[in-house]
Amino acid sequence: MFLRASYPGVVISYVSDGFYNQDETEFVLSNVERCDVVICSLGTPRQESFLAELRARGWHGTGYTCGGFLDQLVEADGGDYYPRVVDQLNIRWLYRIASEPRRLLPRYLLHYPIGMILFVIDRLRSRSRASTSEL
Repeated sequence: MFLRASYPGVVISYVSDGFYNQDETEFVLSNVERCDVVICSLGTPRQESFLAELRARGWHGTGYTCGGFLDQLVEADGGDYYPRVVDQLNIRWLYRIASEPRRLLPRYLLHYPIGMILFVIDRLRSRSRASTSEL
């Protein structure tokens, strides 16, 4: 495994590919609950929901989400995932869209803008409620 080769002292207690069904969820959660640190690469929003469920069960560890990083690590086979020119020009996002357009175009062009609009609306509403309650 690439992580063990790169970080010889790391202890990896549990690994799951994330393709488990609802019936297996309890098994996965009970194994992960024993870990101090969880790196979750299930994609949004599954990874956030997974860590929230762990927290709701009383888990007090540290959780990190990393999107598709682990997929990129495996695909790169120990090398560099991004071509050098992509790194130099700081256009990783464009490279990812070109590599996975069906999955990423809707996210970048539809889901993220909608999410930002909803965020701004929520912030404006909460400010409005706060100023009203101060009166």
